[in-house]
Amino acid sequence: MQNNNNARYEQYRKEMNRKKAKKTARNRLIILQVVVFLLIFGAISALIFIPGNSSLADITGIYPSSLESEKIVPATAVIDNSPLVKEISSEVYSSNAILVYLSSGEVIAAKSPDEKIYPASLTKILTAIVVLEHFEDVNVMLEVPADIYAYLIQENASCAGFVANEKVKVIDLLYGVMLPSGADACLTLVRAVAGNEQAFAKKMTDKAHQIGAVNTNFTNSTGLHDDNHYTTVRDMSIILKYALENETFRTLFTTESYTTPATNKHKYGLTFSNTTFNAFKRGGLTNNYVKGGKTGFTGEARLCLATLGEKNGKEYILVTVGAGSGSSNKGVQHAQDANYIYQNYTLS
Repeated sequence: MQNNNNARYEQYRKEMNRKKAKKTARNRLIILQVVVFLLIFGAISALIFIPGNSSLADITGIYPSSLESEKIVPATAVIDNSPLVKEISSEVYSSNAILVYLSSGEVIAAKSPDEKIYPASLTKILTAIVVLEHFEDVNVMLEVPADIYAYLIQENASCAGFVANEKVKVIDLLYGVMLPSGADACLTLVRAVAGNEQAFAKKMTDKAHQIGAVNTNFTNSTGLHDDNHYTTVRDMSIILKYALENETFRTLFTTESYTTPATNKHKYGLTFSNTTFNAFKRGGLTNNYVKGGKTGFTGEARLCLATLGEKNGKEYILVTVGAGSGSSNKGVQHAQDANYIYQNYTLS
């Protein structure tokens, strides 16, 4: 009996040792796998971030601007899908251009999209969206300040036609900003929102950076030239994409003409026409694609145009600057470029 018990015990001990050895081997394998994984991960990380090798941009498809290479544009902003982005032909008049899918923000085609540019009255796109986000009720009445006109005359700024002490709704002032590019309407809204141009310009720049337009710095609401008032066409496409998410802005941007209600200074109101559509008409151009837009011009910026276009059921944003000779805003090269780019770079 004793021998049997010893035999069973010996068998039990051997079985326990076998299981223990198996468990130890399994644990060692797990540890080895973890070590191998960490070594591989460390090697890949080193390859990604060693200068001269692939960068974070190669992994994410998000590219920093050449103006401030340390900043990465957020993924919610307009993005490149390089190397699929087409280079826009040098045949266009504009020095800088970018074409983007509205829905996704994907860049389709570009020409020097990260070069520093002056936006002229494309600035007013951001002016309008900052105002819209400030006022819960766009039917609030404002009074046009009398003291803005000396400055506007001095700067030879374009005006919508409002006069001193005219009482106008916010929405009508916004139509004055976007369609005839009225600086009188801009400055009236600026006073109501921020008190002065400097404070309002800070709100504009802050908003631009918040939405991913990190290479933008605005010093005024109108786009009148200032060396420190600059952006890129990529940033302007980000700003326009963001603004078009606001339905009121989209209506403003796509309206061809608008007449305000009667005011205390204009018995029959004021009628505005969109300078974008006027450019196509002035050039005798057939507009097959553009649904809305905003023009701009200064001697330094030359002819600028930001448009919402549609082709075969897809919507696009196109921003172009630097067309024409720089001596006149009567040219139509920006409209010609829009037609050419929509025709040749969008999906057929």
